[in-house]
Amino acid sequence: MKYPRQEECDMSKPEEHAVWALVCPPVVGTTPMLIPTFVAKKLSAALWRAGFRHHPELQEQKVQRAYRGQQGPLNGMTKWVPMSEVDPEPVILPNLSEMTVGEREAVLAQARALGMVPEVPEPVTYAQIENGD
Repeated sequence: MKYPRQEECDMSKPEEHAVWALVCPPVVGTTPMLIPTFVAKKLSAALWRAGFRHHPELQEQKVQRAYRGQQGPLNGMTKWVPMSEVDPEPVILPNLSEMTVGEREAVLAQARALGMVPEVPEPVTYAQIENGD
């Protein structure tokens, strides 16, 4: 699930109006509260009905998406930063289909070394009984 981005939310719709502001709000220091999007939409609508409206001219912080990991509202690396802070470049994973065989083997070796790919076991050989008569 992707982030509800402020610039993509329709500010005239109660379920979208504040949903972007409910992405990983810091609650204890910089520790975020992880709110699933379906819950954030309900909270956004409740805030709308309570009379809350966004005032861009008063906004001091923005959501900075996680630069690693899944790009969704449950990634705890997401944080709130001053509006002037530049977002880091996201990590772009290589396309394995564009790599040479040697490069893919190097990636596979790294994955094996990390225990992510099990070694293929040797096939079991069975004894054969021959009629010795």
